[in-house]
Amino acid sequence: MKSFKLFKNEIKLFSKSKLIILMLILNILITILGINSINNSNMMFLHNVKRTSLTIGLGTARYGALGGSLIFSILLVFILSKDSRKKSMGIINSTIEYSKLILIRVLTLIFYEVIFVVFSMIIVMVIQGLILKIPLDFSVYIYCYSIVLFPAILFSILITGGLYMLSGSMDITFLTITVLFFMSLLSPDYLLSWVQTSVAVFSDFAGIRPVGRFILYNRLLWIFISISVFLVGYLSRRRYERGIFASLKINIKTGGTVILAILCIVAISLVWVKEPYVQAQYTIVINDNDIDKDMYLKKIVSDVDINSKDESMKAYVSYCFENKGNLDYISFDTNKGLKINSIKVNGKDTNYKKIKGTSFIQIPILQNEDVNIEINYDGKIKNYGQNTSMVGYIGEDSVYLLENSQWIFRPLTGQKDLVEISGSITAPKDLTVVTPGKLIDVKSEDGKTRWKYEMKSFNTDIAIFAGRYSKSKFDVSGINVEFYYSPRHEEYVKNKKMGKHIKNIIKFYSNKFGPYYSDRIPLKIVETSIYKPGGHSSSNIITFAEYMINRDPEVEEYTFVHDIEIIAHEIAHQWWGSAVECVGEPPWSSEGMANYAAYKYIEGEFNKWISRSNLHSWQNAYERSNKGYYMRNPEKIKNLKASYRESLEMEKLNGRLYYEMPLKLLKGEEKLGEKKFLQNISKVYKKYSLEELTYHDFLKEMGLDKEMISIE
Repeated sequence: MKSFKLFKNEIKLFSKSKLIILMLILNILITILGINSINNSNMMFLHNVKRTSLTIGLGTARYGALGGSLIFSILLVFILSKDSRKKSMGIINSTIEYSKLILIRVLTLIFYEVIFVVFSMIIVMVIQGLILKIPLDFSVYIYCYSIVLFPAILFSILITGGLYMLSGSMDITFLTITVLFFMSLLSPDYLLSWVQTSVAVFSDFAGIRPVGRFILYNRLLWIFISISVFLVGYLSRRRYERGIFASLKINIKTGGTVILAILCIVAISLVWVKEPYVQAQYTIVINDNDIDKDMYLKKIVSDVDINSKDESMKAYVSYCFENKGNLDYISFDTNKGLKINSIKVNGKDTNYKKIKGTSFIQIPILQNEDVNIEINYDGKIKNYGQNTSMVGYIGEDSVYLLENSQWIFRPLTGQKDLVEISGSITAPKDLTVVTPGKLIDVKSEDGKTRWKYEMKSFNTDIAIFAGRYSKSKFDVSGINVEFYYSPRHEEYVKNKKMGKHIKNIIKFYSNKFGPYYSDRIPLKIVETSIYKPGGHSSSNIITFAEYMINRDPEVEEYTFVHDIEIIAHEIAHQWWGSAVECVGEPPWSSEGMANYAAYKYIEGEFNKWISRSNLHSWQNAYERSNKGYYMRNPEKIKNLKASYRESLEMEKLNGRLYYEMPLKLLKGEEKLGEKKFLQNISKVYKKYSLEELTYHDFLKEMGLDKEMISIE
């Protein structure tokens, strides 16, 4: 009862503090600024995205967490240090146990945090609903403010309190919490992002669930971290004006606190080690040395069952190989979230070997001419790297499995001819599945639908997508085109005539390069979630992230054209990538060819100043990636941290693939003349359709050499 009265008294004292009230008002204003967070983001693709409860709710919660984590830390340090600064510790200790007062003051600040969170949410919802006239989704606000905003400030309060009791110094506490704050903001690891969480935007197409699990797991980890820091600080609080170690000896006699601190530290270790959603990037990069070129993949048959409720899948996959070497095993690239249940080689059960530090496995084989391997596996897809750009997920509203998620284990073998690929995808009945290749049969039974497909391909780069799609079908230059998009974005699709733009892009490539490589397999163009920004191309499917058809009606012209350019780039891969496979060392790549193709389309379809702007950005990116300090002094790179060194090497590779090659192509166009250059490219495309094309052969067929198209 006495503690409750003290708690009420502290609440009254806090309410009379001008500093506390001003800080809370400042934090509310910072939170309100988050209404326009998407247009203030460093991620340019978010600008002009249509504002909804998903964008406003998360944006304001992130801004509130950003300001609140610092503001409440400052308030707590001033509150806890008040008695020390006023030299009233002796008086207080004579009337009340000071540790009890510390706990009550921390609880009082948490009480005001609750008021701040509730007030902020109400104010933002009023602005959204009554002023901006944007429909409200109350459940989104509950999620954002209870899972994103409230815990971030709570963690800040607990960590700050623990640090202050541990150090007994305002300066050390401020410095330490500031370092932790910026480490959180800058860390690429989602587990360390306790201030805002690493999720910048929620998907209108796929909902919160695909990334919500990352947020919840992050919060679970930081609950234990913040409580641990607070408890360690509480055990280190000064007693009877003694030092930290003497005080610690006295405080650890309260066994319950010590046990709780130990349990929290153990929990931190377990949560960190058992992280279930991310597998590390390859420590060995797949290159020509990893490919068994004497083993030819001939055929893949797969049967995959998707369970969207528990985000899992089951798969049976059969591979047929022709062995022209003396190999003892075949290597596969796998996904570590998928557990192998059984493997058969030519009908006999066998074991496999994991390659340490990679996602590779090796399956032993006999030196027969033909090898048939059957693999049964199930589980939940793990992502490479972080959740900011997902390669695969399974959710209730959508399924997104790129080829590099290894939902079908990839054999690290060569191929002599086109690979025969067939199979089926079984998914919940309310989802439309977009299969690779040609859809040959659809059957529904017991609340599920089975989608059967078949195709022939250069490789095993096959992906599947599913969602609650609207579908448009049209014929362009003899090509069957299927366009899948969310019904939520149909108004934008119609108003901006996205179907017409897609038709124009396909016509342009058909006229400039030649006909689409297949009259049997349709070209499928698919909207996917914002959780994989940009676009993607695999087999006969191109995808683009939802924001390209979910923008404000009055979208800026440059942003709209840039969206069209990305779609044009991905469609170009159906000519340069799926039809003609560009093989060899950088800068030669299908990415460079696709960038050039998209540039030519934008140049002819829109204002030339926009395409020229892209040209300047290529030149700048090429300069940065090839002529920076470390690129000019490669011996210095060895001394850098591995992560930074890898990022520089990736920047250089991207500069060569995406920017150097199209600049060289434009140089070649300048040398030969546009008409002659495009005529030669068309001849190259027709000659090498469904074949591999090297840089040497390309230059030879074009009548060019490396010196002619040098951009140095």
